[in-house]
Order: sequence, then C-alpha cells, then structure tokens
Amino acid sequence: NQTVLLQAPLLQTPALRRLRAVQRPLVPSDLRASAAIHVEAFPYAAISQLGPATAERYHACLLARDDVHALAAFSADRLAGFCFGGTARDVEGAFLRENLWFVGGKLLKRPSLLAKPFIRDRIGAGLRFLRPKAAAPAATSAPSESPAQSSFTILYIAVHPDVEGRGVARQLLDAAEVHALSLIH
Repeated sequence: NQTVLLQAPLLQTPALRRLRAVQRPLVPSDLRASAAIHVEAFPYAAISQLGPATAERYHACLLARDDVHALAAFSADRLAGFCFGGTARDVEGAFLRENLWFVGGKLLKRPSLLAKPFIRDRIGAGLRFLRPKAAAPAATSAPSESPAQSSFTILYIAVHPDVEGRGVARQLLDAAEVHALSLIH
C-alpha cells in the first residue's frame, strides 16, 4: 500500500502592486480627508460614531500638539493614509477638555449613542479626565535616579480602503520609526 498525499491547489489571488506613496507632514488642509479615512477605518470608535466633524476636530487637536508627529501619505494627489504618533499622553482627555460643548452637542443630537455601552464607557473615561488632578506628592529628600523618558507611541494609523494591502501603512510606520529614532539621537 502506498500513501498518496493530495494537496489542495493554492488559491491564486492577484498580487496587489505595492504603492509608493509620497509622504509629508499632515497639515490643516488635510484634516477633512484624514477625518473621512478615520471614520471609515474605525467605524465603531466613539469619535467616528459622533461623525466626521468630530473626527476632524480630534485630528486638529492632535495636530496642534507639540508632542504629536503627524504624517500623511499621498497617492495621485489624494490622501491615502495618515499616522499620528509621539510622546503624547492623555490625548482623549485634552480633546474633551477643549471640545466639551461640541461633543455634548453631538451627543444631544444623537441620544441613541448613549445606549451603546462602549460610548458610555468612553464618556465615563472622558469625565474622569475632566476632574481636577490630585496634588503631586511632596518630593522626597533622595534625588531621583533619572528623569522618566517618554516612549514614542503610534496613536492612530489608517489608510484609505482603496489602498489597503498595498504597503502604505508600512511606509507610514517606517517614517514614524525614523522620526522616533531621531528624538533619541
């Protein structure tokens, strides 16, 4: 008896051609397009649920921060993707503090969003950000060993659905990594 191994034929899918996107810093005139990509890429996120205008304001808030590096990737003169990264912390809290009335107005126009547990959780987290910070503990007499270094974090990265799987996100990540490494040299 001879055992015959049968292999299923590999599914042949046409390879998507890698896209070489032109990268540059994200600027305010890109925010409407970056917000549209955000809403499409993260449809269940609280920011997206509140609509493109909220996503645009959120991106503007990120862009205005000195501790956030914003990159854009373009293909055929159209925004193909974006990446926000940096040493920033508490970006959602900062956004809510600056846009409390705007976000509140959006929620009043779409009260059904309050029925979603995820949205309620995000609101609760945001309200915690609005509480005054507790006073820092008194310094001890022993000097600290070294100041804490902030790590570079990718906050958001997304690409337009038309270019998914074509290497644009990888290019954005590579550029963000170069920027992060430049901060320590």
